[in-house]
Amino acid sequence: PLREAARPRGVPRRDAVGRRSLSAPVASSAARGIRGILVGMLDLVGVAEGQREDLAARGRAIEAARRIPEEVVERLAEAGFFRMLVPRAYGGLEASPSTYVKTLAALARGDAAVGWCVMVGAASGILAAYLDPAEARTLWSDSRLVASGVFAPTATGKRVAGGWEITGRWPFAS
Repeated sequence: PLREAARPRGVPRRDAVGRRSLSAPVASSAARGIRGILVGMLDLVGVAEGQREDLAARGRAIEAARRIPEEVVERLAEAGFFRMLVPRAYGGLEASPSTYVKTLAALARGDAAVGWCVMVGAASGILAAYLDPAEARTLWSDSRLVASGVFAPTATGKRVAGGWEITGRWPFAS
């Protein structure tokens, strides 16, 4: 197994020029289960750039079908793209904002729709940090989870016998 060089707890790994490195080992068992990525050596931007040629070749078909093929979505999920903003404590990658944007841009250079859909599917992951920890662990225990939502709450909820009653109206969301 790969081991990280000893350093004081809480001190992020840095690269040669002092940037926070994505090569730090992934802490959770859920994140370690992401296939296709060498454990502890995550380079989201590089992996996204590696998708460019295939995504570009599929671009016309994606546009014609008006959807991303399931095998592509599975590959994107396995690479961890939809978990970029999920906290590490819940099996996510906890990528920096700059890594998130650079990764999306790299995917979009292959196919703009894929970049957009990964943005939509990854952005809601940041909400895991605001959930009850046990619920967040349960939700993100499945490395294939793609969560998305609208950050424009227009509904109200009230606790009722047996659960919640939600009333509201939701506008179109991508």
